[in-house]
Amino acid sequence: IGLWTAAELRAEQLIDSTIGPVCAAKALGQHLPESTYIQSRSKRERILWQHWNELECDEGTFVLCQYPEGRTHGGPVDKVLVLPEDCRGVAFQQAHLLRTDLHLPVWNTLQRLRRQIYWPEMDEDVYRWISGCEWCRVIHPQPDWSTSADK
Repeated sequence: IGLWTAAELRAEQLIDSTIGPVCAAKALGQHLPESTYIQSRSKRERILWQHWNELECDEGTFVLCQYPEGRTHGGPVDKVLVLPEDCRGVAFQQAHLLRTDLHLPVWNTLQRLRRQIYWPEMDEDVYRWISGCEWCRVIHPQPDWSTSADK
């Protein structure tokens, strides 16, 4: 993303209440915990545990390995940063605002984010942030949010 160093991101990932436990377990070479432990965790953390096999450490930061859109197997994977909660607002602003008078809608904002980052329930967060954006509410008073984001 270029907003943080790898060391800063790694430190934020490890102290993040949602991704920290998953990243720490991966870093220590542990196996996927028992389902009873996973079920006792927050919804966002449970979502991240579901991606256990797609998570890896890449140059000091944890990434999610995923196939590019339209492919389900074979060939190289895209590695997207698992973004800690404290960094998400800044990343959202970078993706949503092209300039002070041009704000991207949900779909475009998500597309810009997905190229480089991931976090559990990112779609829901982006929808909530944009639906609360005063500028967007003035420019698009009744947006069709139901078709703005892919699920």
